[in-house]
Amino acid sequence: MYWDLVQEYRSVARFGGSSTVADGPRYVGTRDKDRYAIDISDGSRRWTYDAEYPLSGSVAVADGVLVSGDDDGNIVVLVEP
Repeated sequence: MYWDLVQEYRSVARFGGSSTVADGPRYVGTRDKDRYAIDISDGSRRWTYDAEYPLSGSVAVADGVLVSGDDDGNIVVLVEP
């Protein structure tokens, strides 16, 4: 079985922690401070959030609320638009 590449995203830094899938999109954060929501059905980027500090650990999602920690000790809480 072979996979078809739908979309490829490049980051200037490493991904920070594991990605999370919840209610459709895949949520991922990077060490260059960005958080992404990627539509897993077609690979399109749903949104990007530029945080103040790099992601530390994985992203948690529940009821449309995304929670992640950063390297400065903050908890970042985002609501799906």
